[in-house]
Amino acid sequence: MKKGEMKCFVGDLIQNHTIKLGVNILDKQVLEYLKQNQASEKISFSWYNPSGYGNMQKQVSIDEKFEITIIENGEHQGCMMLPDGAFDVNSYHQVKTEILSFIEQRIEQKDNKTNQAQSTKQQEDKNEAPMHGAVNAATTGHFQLLRRRVYKIKQVLEEIIDRQNVEREKEESYKENLKSFSSAFFRLVMGQILVLIGCGIYAVFSLKQFFLKKHIL
Repeated sequence: MKKGEMKCFVGDLIQNHTIKLGVNILDKQVLEYLKQNQASEKISFSWYNPSGYGNMQKQVSIDEKFEITIIENGEHQGCMMLPDGAFDVNSYHQVKTEILSFIEQRIEQKDNKTNQAQSTKQQEDKNEAPMHGAVNAATTGHFQLLRRRVYKIKQVLEEIIDRQNVEREKEESYKENLKSFSSAFFRLVMGQILVLIGCGIYAVFSLKQFFLKKHIL
């Protein structure tokens, strides 16, 4: 990445998941510089949710990893930008970087206060109810994400089919033109052959007439 440039990644994420983010610097000299100057040289992180609600901006050091809890389903975007000082090391024009991310599912369950006088069955129902709700929410999110991915795959397949149809039409047109050219070329060759035969017959007839007249004389 270049000085002042933001590097981003986009992903379809599901509510109630947590993503851990960090930065990996592949240029060793830049990495050492950022480690030695962690107090002043910070990396800028930006996080964008699909609805725009709960967007986040954060300044972190090179060794710092932080977590973001996904609050809604959909396409999220994470971006990072290195401090200007990272590019002043040996006058770098570009620095090789990568965004590290790890996603884990975190389904929180609410604690239920139970009455000891209630039966065991009632206690089990109360304990299981929040879990069922969380699982149903996660399942719904998974299906929404799956539908979006299936739709994208369908669009890609349709584009491939359209390109194949265009290529097939070009191929058929080429074959038709080649067939027409071959037919015209065949007619031209046959015409030349007939002309040559005609010229040969005329030459033989002329010679015959010439020798006949000479014999008479």
